[in-house]
Amino acid sequence: MLRLDDTDSDNNDDSTVLGAWMDDLRKLLSPWIPANQTEPWNEGPLISSTIAGKHRDLARLLMDHGAAYYCFASAGELEAYRQQLAAEGKPERPGRLWRDRSNDEVQRRRQNGDPY
Repeated sequence: MLRLDDTDSDNNDDSTVLGAWMDDLRKLLSPWIPANQTEPWNEGPLISSTIAGKHRDLARLLMDHGAAYYCFASAGELEAYRQQLAAEGKPERPGRLWRDRSNDEVQRRRQNGDPY
């Protein structure tokens, strides 16, 4: 299966980029494509942005069951967290700044419409 992650909207603002990727992949992989196969992959391409709604639904389900949490950290706060980990010689990992926040604080931020 070929999966293309196009969910970074800051870096994927040109719809022609996807077509160019596909053309380049076909050319690159053409020597290995069986004669009876029209594409170099058996399934796909699966384009991440087309299933973003499913990802959101699953994330909400996980959060509703306490298996994930809302994070309201800003980009600056996350960058400071990464720098702190680097300074401490720790490996970079997802930000855990909101993991242990109270449910009341999370609900207040959600009601305010704060981005997460």
